[in-house]
Amino acid sequence: MLESGALRHLPLQPLEALWGARASTRLTRELPLPPGVFTVGVGGPTLGGSYKTPLAIAIAEMLAAAGRKVALIGHAYRGRTREARFVAHDDEVAVVGDEALMCARHSHRAGGSFRVVVGPTRRHAITFLAPQAFDAWVFDGVLQAAPTRFSRALLAVDANEPFGNGRHPPAGTLRAPISSLLACADASVEVGAPERPGVPGGAPRERGFGAWPRSRGAWVKGVLTGYRELHGKRIGLLTSVARAGRVLRALDERGIRPATHVHVGDHGVFDAQRLARLARDESIELWLATAKCATKLPDQLDGVPVGEIDFSLECSSELARYLTSTLTGATVGAETP
Repeated sequence: MLESGALRHLPLQPLEALWGARASTRLTRELPLPPGVFTVGVGGPTLGGSYKTPLAIAIAEMLAAAGRKVALIGHAYRGRTREARFVAHDDEVAVVGDEALMCARHSHRAGGSFRVVVGPTRRHAITFLAPQAFDAWVFDGVLQAAPTRFSRALLAVDANEPFGNGRHPPAGTLRAPISSLLACADASVEVGAPERPGVPGGAPRERGFGAWPRSRGAWVKGVLTGYRELHGKRIGLLTSVARAGRVLRALDERGIRPATHVHVGDHGVFDAQRLARLARDESIELWLATAKCATKLPDQLDGVPVGEIDFSLECSSELARYLTSTLTGATVGAETP
């Protein structure tokens, strides 16, 4: 309802103003950051669908490639973890949450380049992590910290729908006033903009960087299957993410047109019995799901395999230099596009 702006024609301005005023005070989190650790906050301007978690993963990988020991501090949204812990790729989604498990699976598949940590709160995660030898922390879903600011605060922005419809709930998905978001961020990362190196994307403080979605196919039974091999199969799509239409468009661009699409809302849970009936009725040969959705699904449903759509972000070299130049003591001003 929020994504569609179904209520935008109602006189909701007073409620929107209350939301915006409260949200502005919550963009910066009081967090006890330890000295000597390079910290990166990654936030989004909308309530879901801004690519913030894929960007956090990409940043963790870039820092690891620069020789840092990296921890990604996630959130156990809809999980029930009672203490801070590392997340393993085979943990239960009901305990650690879908996005943290997605991050851990991505790292495991890439050879364990970074570790994922969750706790009942991020303060618990920090207390757990502080004594351990990680010198770079990436915070998924926190734009800025206080009293010590993050070393870098990045705002992930979907190039096609950067601020949703520009309205706060209940008329839209804009998380906080745009001016407040930009004031908290050190730079923006525009995801999906035309690939023109060196062209900033309307960034705060004149710092803007690009990142681009990449997908090679789907992981089916542990094997990466290219899109060409999927052509001709009768496919069903399963989504529990914000802006699910974006997934449909991406598949369509690669010649994949699902026979049926089951959407259960962001962070939603699927009904296995319903999917089994639907697969029989629609003669589904393969279910496809995003990486986040796949955390709540088995490898197969009633004999029909479930494939995880391969997805990552390729970030600009300028962004990599912006992050790693501070680690090496270089001047970042000269690196700004």
